[in-house]
Amino acid sequence: MDALIIFSSGNEHPLNWMLDKRHRHVWCATKIESGQWVIYNWHQGNPIIEVVDGSVDLAAYYKSEGFKVYNVEVGDEPCHGPWMCNNCVGHTMVLLGIRTHFIFTPHQLWKHLTGRTMTDHIKRFFTNLCFVPGFGGGKTTFLPAPVSTVAPASQTTVDADAKISADEAARVKARKTAAGSTTSASSTLLDDDDSTSGALK
Repeated sequence: MDALIIFSSGNEHPLNWMLDKRHRHVWCATKIESGQWVIYNWHQGNPIIEVVDGSVDLAAYYKSEGFKVYNVEVGDEPCHGPWMCNNCVGHTMVLLGIRTHFIFTPHQLWKHLTGRTMTDHIKRFFTNLCFVPGFGGGKTTFLPAPVSTVAPASQTTVDADAKISADEAARVKARKTAAGSTTSASSTLLDDDDSTSGALK
């Protein structure tokens, strides 16, 4: 933030009744390189320029006095064109580098800064339209996921399952051992038969 735009409801112009009663006048303040505030107020065709120490919280001061304050950054490109009015709005926009057209009143400038223009309303309308729920059932009621009714296994069950698994493993091992012993015995008998046959020969 290096600039302030201040909006006021007060305006002594003869045509002030045509303006929005909330925003009838606007002026600005910019902070220069030396750190000081330079206030520029185009008041009834006469520019009022004031310099305030940079340590002053200017935004808080104006808000305490009942004004609306908007923080902005000063634009880098110059504003030009035939649509810049020679009024408080036009001077504020030129000084702060606000490049936009067809803004003639303080209220229009306020809507431009706060994103409340007709164009912004149209954009928000179509953006929100993308999230409109489908038709055919009215308001949808959220249905949570079902909760499991199966109780976790107790420690006794876990120990019993482990014992059954261990017993089964022991039985398998015993069967394998028995099968190995039978094979060894058969091989010995065959070897004895072979030796006897050789001796007889």
